[in-house]
Amino acid sequence: MNDRETNDHAKALVREAWASTEKWASLYDEAVALLRPLAGADDASSETLTNYGAILSDIGQHAAAERFLRRAEACGSSYRNTSYNLAVALMNLARRPEARPLFEKAVKMAKEDDPTIQAYFDPQGY
Repeated sequence: MNDRETNDHAKALVREAWASTEKWASLYDEAVALLRPLAGADDASSETLTNYGAILSDIGQHAAAERFLRRAEACGSSYRNTSYNLAVALMNLARRPEARPLFEKAVKMAKEDDPTIQAYFDPQGY
């Protein structure tokens, strides 16, 4: 499987996890296992880093998510979800002042053009 196919498969696993919540943990574990080797590479794409960061955030590994999403930013990511997912991770790390400008940036970007995973976020919880 090439990088694009691996990212597409990971996205499908996440979609399935939300549709079949009884399999949520095992499907997220599978998505992590798929993307971990790609995300750990020095030449990881911003798509891979954004997807991996979203998945890590969804499973509660917000500090790790931040690291991968910061790498995506450093790669020059133009994906809306890079900013959005980083904001979600920062909110969950109780760093709200840092999160706000990232949410504002994400709101201004086109969601339809973004092929990456959006991390789960419930603003009512804050």
